[in-house]
Amino acid sequence: MNKQNVTVLRKILYAVESGDQIYGRQDYSAFAGVGANCDNEKAITIGAGQWYADEAKELLYRIQRGNPKLFKDMDTANLEADLLMKSWSAYGVSAGSEKGKCIVEIISTSHGKQCQDTYMEEQIQEYAESITKTYGAMPDSAMMECINIIHQGGDAALKRILAKTVKPYTAEKIYAILCQDPEDPFPNQVGDYESRQTAVIDMIRKYAEDTDKKEGAEMTKTEKAIQQMESWANDDSHGYDQDYRWGEKGDFDCSSAVIQSWQNAGVPVKASGATYTGDMKNVFLKNGFKDVTASVNVKTGSGLQRGDVLLNEAKHVAMYCGNGKEVEASINEKGTAHGGQPGDQTGKEFLIRSYRNYPWNCVLRYAGDQTVTATTSVEKKQNTVAYVARFTKDCKCYTASDATKQSKLFPMLKKNSVVDVMKYIEKDSAGKKWYFVRIPYPNAEGFVREFVPAGYFKRL
Repeated sequence: MNKQNVTVLRKILYAVESGDQIYGRQDYSAFAGVGANCDNEKAITIGAGQWYADEAKELLYRIQRGNPKLFKDMDTANLEADLLMKSWSAYGVSAGSEKGKCIVEIISTSHGKQCQDTYMEEQIQEYAESITKTYGAMPDSAMMECINIIHQGGDAALKRILAKTVKPYTAEKIYAILCQDPEDPFPNQVGDYESRQTAVIDMIRKYAEDTDKKEGAEMTKTEKAIQQMESWANDDSHGYDQDYRWGEKGDFDCSSAVIQSWQNAGVPVKASGATYTGDMKNVFLKNGFKDVTASVNVKTGSGLQRGDVLLNEAKHVAMYCGNGKEVEASINEKGTAHGGQPGDQTGKEFLIRSYRNYPWNCVLRYAGDQTVTATTSVEKKQNTVAYVARFTKDCKCYTASDATKQSKLFPMLKKNSVVDVMKYIEKDSAGKKWYFVRIPYPNAEGFVREFVPAGYFKRL
């Protein structure tokens, strides 16, 4: 993270921890006793950053170490002796006690405030290094969201949220996953604090340096559109419906989803009159798209690029995600276009699935982005067979190199199944290898593509 964004994030965390969710406001003298924030707390929480237990001890130690004379002069309750304790995990003095009053006075000094600012910014940098090591590099704004989560709920909370977040990570996608927490049955999760999460994303959008450039200009309109589709597909509040098809109740049909995703990305196809599959081609071509059907192989997916619009003008439309995947609004839980319940009732109403030739009779690609449009080396590897393999035991299939994302379309490969192993390999955060395989399947293309973990097959 750049230095300016470290400072911005410090102010954001101060705002949501002790400043009434107002950017630039904080309470350096904040003191919360045992159980003030939640029932399982056994120690005090202090300062603008709401440091708890041993972190509270560390803050006071930094103040003492930075100005020993000031600390000694103000230490009327023998806090110096308490700092020699091995742990403050059960340090439960009250705000009205002599020790509590002394702590508040010390952390409220100019030196105490300076130490709090330094401590918070050092923590932010440590968090960023750890997150990058575990989850890889990401834009500063996405990193700020991750640090907000880990500061609030710890490593486990961040791991849980990112496991549900589609890569590449962005602040908006992480926030969308946080917004799902209030709907699940588990209490006291980070996303359950809805006003906090809304305040954080709003402040990131407003104050993070070059947020629009980092997640806007660098994230092209094509990327914005495809990420919008992926976000809807990964959020069960969005299903399929042709009666309320523009998101009035959260649902879309195939064409309205694609049209709205590009409209949201800044390409005015909806405003220009696109309404369904039958008129999409003409309107899209007038708004910066090119017909690239002749340059791709719709049967195999070769030549497709992330964000391509896959169109059957009479029946259906989807978008290509890359990695042999497409995203689409498909059908409601009744297998019909009308009369279903709002939201995705089956997990397949609005989904990311393996690419298949529907069949598509038109592929549209947005040409308004200032980006290189050549097929990437990753996509070449994903479409090139390395060898044929036979599975030595049953193996689950996944839509990504992530054990939490089992495929719904092709959930299991049985022992003795034979597949094409492609040249593309990924490693997860633990260093485990995942292979990209092409599996025979009775569709128009003749196969689907999924990820499988290492150790389940042998090369023939």
